[in-house]
Amino acid sequence: MKLKIAGAAQASRFKQQRGLPCEDAVFKRVAHGIHCMVLCDGAGSKKYAATGARTAARAAAVYVTANFAEVATAIDHGRLAEVAKNLLGEIICALSHKRFARLTGVQEYASTLLFAATNKKRVIVGQLGDGGIGLITDKPRLAFQIPKGEFANQTYFTTSPLASQHLQLGLLPITDLQGIILFSDGTAQSLIENKSNAFAPAAATMVGWLQNNSVTVVQEALSTNLREHFVMRTHDDCSLSIMSVS
Repeated sequence: MKLKIAGAAQASRFKQQRGLPCEDAVFKRVAHGIHCMVLCDGAGSKKYAATGARTAARAAAVYVTANFAEVATAIDHGRLAEVAKNLLGEIICALSHKRFARLTGVQEYASTLLFAATNKKRVIVGQLGDGGIGLITDKPRLAFQIPKGEFANQTYFTTSPLASQHLQLGLLPITDLQGIILFSDGTAQSLIENKSNAFAPAAATMVGWLQNNSVTVVQEALSTNLREHFVMRTHDDCSLSIMSVS
């Protein structure tokens, strides 16, 4: 079995015009025999959202790759609250060490969290907040229903008081999977067809790119497509991360 991971993030048109940074982050890590990818969408209303997204993505990847077996066993036995508490605790710890956390609190580093990790037998997926995780098979589907907060345009973040209660977790066999796609809320407008809530053909196409080309080539192609097409359909930053299975 061959696994490859490629990802990209692109600032919104508004931010590009004003030279502002993208507040989405993608991160990948291969360690301890585990392939892991993470995507975090920084909360636009927070001062250090971009830093928070990058920090959360790295902390999550390090934790999941180091503790894959324990996390998988806990999910398998229904101890979801334990997994959520431990994972989010690692993220909050990492955020608390950032330069301005003591002055502003970790809330100013808020982001969503999406991840997928595998040992080539089983796959752990997790989602907190909006965006989505696509499981690409002959009939692509979402790993979870895309959650919303209590009010319109509200979502859940790593720093939310009840974050651990809203982190969705899943464990599934890698059998039949052609790939997995993590995508931010901005990217969803291009990947999900609104009327049917089904994946657009582009999702499987991008997995095919990665199966048949180098990671470098695909990352460049993803960056180009995000910049030239995806951000043209939204006012938000756009990001995605793809894991191909072949």
